[in-house]
Amino acid sequence: MDPRIAQALALLQDCLRRDSAGDRTAAPAGWPSDDWLRSSTDVLTPWYPDVDLSSDIAQSPPPLSAAWDTYFAPPAVAAPAPFPTAANVAALSAARPSTAPDAESVERVMDALYGFVHALGRGDVADAMTHVDADYHAMDGDREITADILRRQLEALVDERRARGFEVAIAQVPEPLAHPLGILVKLTIRIDSTDAQGHPESLLLYRVAVFREVAGGHWPLTALGVVD
Repeated sequence: MDPRIAQALALLQDCLRRDSAGDRTAAPAGWPSDDWLRSSTDVLTPWYPDVDLSSDIAQSPPPLSAAWDTYFAPPAVAAPAPFPTAANVAALSAARPSTAPDAESVERVMDALYGFVHALGRGDVADAMTHVDADYHAMDGDREITADILRRQLEALVDERRARGFEVAIAQVPEPLAHPLGILVKLTIRIDSTDAQGHPESLLLYRVAVFREVAGGHWPLTALGVVD
């Protein structure tokens, strides 16, 4: 039995004994004597969460009222670990040291990156997706982006510009960094096309690409995070 319940029952029995003896106002030693129990139903009046249950309740003075706030406060819950996607890669990169990845891994990452970009520039979304991990996951705001959603986004981007002609290129030299998530590459992707009036227009996309090694030594794209 919960010792606090046993304590409350003991208080009830003591109250009933006092009531039958005609003494309803006497207080236990160490407790305030001014109307400590207003009625036989108020049996929990002297019960506080911080009372030492190993000692006689009559010897335990009432604790501060703040004890109730502590007693009923919700338990502290540890914050969950951040979801390992490129959306929070910038924060993770700052918190964890990065080192230069080995040359062979970098070469495979660059093959996947340029294969993805060049296929997209040709308007071949199917080929671009061969360089994307089947378990691709990223976050766009509060929306989860899977490989299938990414494919539909790329198809919409290509279809919107296909008739107007467009080119896709990496605007700056990529700098791969080794990371516990895999290999990170900060990118600026430039998409050149023309608008409805035939005027040239460019779209710059700032992204952090995450590549991870899978079976066979391949390094597919596993996430693309937006960089503000």
